[in-house]
Amino acid sequence: MPQVFLLKKVQLPNASCTSYVISDADLPQNLSEIEIKLSAKDEKELRGGVSSTADAPTIAILLGRDGEAYSIDEPYLKAVFSCGAKVKLIHYFHPAEQLKEVDGVLLPGGFFPTPKEWYTESYDDAPAPNARTKAYLELIDAVFAKKLPLLGICGGMQMLAGKCGAKLLRKITPSDVEHRSIPANSYAHDIRLASNSLLSVLNGGSLNAKVNSRHSEAVVEVPDDKLRISAKAADGVIEAIELKNYAGFALGVQWHPERMVLQNEKFASAIFQRLCDEAKSFKKKK
Repeated sequence: MPQVFLLKKVQLPNASCTSYVISDADLPQNLSEIEIKLSAKDEKELRGGVSSTADAPTIAILLGRDGEAYSIDEPYLKAVFSCGAKVKLIHYFHPAEQLKEVDGVLLPGGFFPTPKEWYTESYDDAPAPNARTKAYLELIDAVFAKKLPLLGICGGMQMLAGKCGAKLLRKITPSDVEHRSIPANSYAHDIRLASNSLLSVLNGGSLNAKVNSRHSEAVVEVPDDKLRISAKAADGVIEAIELKNYAGFALGVQWHPERMVLQNEKFASAIFQRLCDEAKSFKKKK
């Protein structure tokens, strides 16, 4: 399969980290047989000395989209590579078909339209779903069909929740808990984990944790037969969900653990390590 490489490491406007990007001008018009990759040099740098073994799982990460360019924030890559996994970058042309030889999926956050019927209130100015939105929806369907391990972060969690029948709030009600206007690499507020939840296990049994936060929308209602709320902030905002009756691992978190992995936080690192461990188990079963 022909390969094209992310070409630049840049600081995108209003971003708090560097990203790897490739513009449409550097891509062929037909993406059906194209794989977007990191260069060997960039991957080595991002791995930071952590190498992958022959049995290492491959984690697919859906690329972001800024204007006329695909992009991926550096912390997502570093967090996955820190577990010894391999990465496959997914573009928006038939994303489900790109899951061959993939053992787990990461749905990152970002700014893109959410299906308007998912909101608790109607909004006249709600933008229509775009190619990025559709890629999330198609990818989640494919993940469920294959029973792949899945981690959704921020917007990725919201898409996972909405696909399972949850309802979203477009603007969080202001409270003493700050969810948005905090540097992405700093703790914003406390959360309370549900007892006997997967997250409590990953947090060493403790039900208390501190998280960073960069979101204005939130999940507000979940179908009890499909989702479990596994963490909340003090103002009631849902901070994490886990899928019920799913054959594999499926977790959504509203904060950005990929940022805290870079600060060697144990809780954040445990979340990514669990994704990679589950992906490795999935690979062995194939």
